[in-house]
Amino acid sequence: MSPTLALLAPLATSIVDTARPAPEPERTPGAGADPTFEAVYVRNLRAISAINRQRGIKTIWLALTTPAP
Repeated sequence: MSPTLALLAPLATSIVDTARPAPEPERTPGAGADPTFEAVYVRNLRAISAINRQRGIKTIWLALTTPAP
């Protein structure tokens, strides 16, 4: 492949390609707990447990942790 084509191919792709790269997030995730996320998480766990209970399935939740570095 010629060096000129190697330089022009990404330019042509960026002009012709309709898929654009994802925009950068407006803010970066912060450290610590997110009460809204935790409330949704618990609500979903309870819903899954309730569905399983209605179906006669015993739900066992396992807490998986990652080892400290």
